[in-house]
Amino acid sequence: MDSKEALASLQLLVAVAKANGVIADEERDAIKDALADSKLPGEYTVDNLLAEDLQLDTILSVLQSEEARHQSFSAAYLLAHADGDCDPDEKAVLDKLQTHWNIPESEVANLQNVLKISQGSVASSLGAPGKAARTEESNDVIKLHRVLAALAGAVPVPLVGDVMVLSLQMKMVVELGRLYGQEMNKTSIKALLGTLGVGTGARMAVSSLAKLVPGFGSVVGAVAGYATTHAVGQVAIKYFESNGNLSADAMKGIFKEKKAEGEKEYQANKASLDANKEAANKLTELGKQLKSGAITQDQYNEEIAKLEVKA
Repeated sequence: MDSKEALASLQLLVAVAKANGVIADEERDAIKDALADSKLPGEYTVDNLLAEDLQLDTILSVLQSEEARHQSFSAAYLLAHADGDCDPDEKAVLDKLQTHWNIPESEVANLQNVLKISQGSVASSLGAPGKAARTEESNDVIKLHRVLAALAGAVPVPLVGDVMVLSLQMKMVVELGRLYGQEMNKTSIKALLGTLGVGTGARMAVSSLAKLVPGFGSVVGAVAGYATTHAVGQVAIKYFESNGNLSADAMKGIFKEKKAEGEKEYQANKASLDANKEAANKLTELGKQLKSGAITQDQYNEEIAKLEVKA
C-alpha cells in the first residue's frame, strides 16, 4: 500500500464514522490516539482528516490494490461494529464496500471473530483465584506479557498483531487478579481496559491502518505493544491493591505515566527482545489461528504458556 492509498484508507474510516452524520466520541478518540505518533502523507494532520467531507466514490477511486481494499474493509468493519451496534447508515456503506470489492463471507466471519475477542466474549476461563502474591511475582507476569506483546505488535499480518496484543493483555489481567486473590470476569476485564482506552474494536481498526502509514510500521507496533501492556499491568496491580476502588481518573493517570516508562524500558531491553525470533514466528501462526477461529482463547493461552522467551 503506497502513501496515497494509506491516506485514502484513513479517509474511508472517517467516511464510515460520519455515515450517520456524526462521529462518535470513541471513534474520534480512536483515530486521534492511534495517529498521534505518526506523520500523515503530505501536509495532512489528524484534525484535517477528521474535518474532511469527501465523497465515498472519490475515496474508493484511490484504493486500487488488493492489499489496500482488504485492509481498508477490515478496518471499516471493525470501526462500524466497535460499539456492538452497527448503524444502518454504516451498514449500507459496508455492504457497498463488500459488493464493490468482492469481499468474501469468510473474511467477514474472521472479522466477527476479532470483534468477539475485542468485546471479551472469548476470554479464557477464569478458574479460582489464588493467594495474594508479592510485587515481584506480579512484575514477572508483566515482564513476560510485555515481551510477548512487543513480538505480537510487530507481526506484519493485518489485524493479527492487534488481536494478539489484546488477548495477551486480557490474559495478563486474569493472572494478576488471581495473584491478588481477585477473580476478574469478562465484563470487568473489558471495563478496565476500556477505561484505559485500549482493546476496543475502534482502536484496533485505526491501529491496523496506522501501521501502514509510512514511518509508523511494525517497529512502532512493537513499542506500543510493549509499553501499553507494561502500563496495563501496572494499573491492574494498583487496581487490585485498592480492592477495585481506584478511580477512572487515577487509572488513566497511572497508565499515562507507566506507558512512558514502558517506552523507555523497551529501548533499554531491545537487544534481548530481538533474540526472540523463534517465539515471534510461533506467535504469528497462533495469531492467525485465533483470528480465524481455528483455535479458542483457551487453546491460544495454553500454547502461549509453552513459549520460551527472553524477557
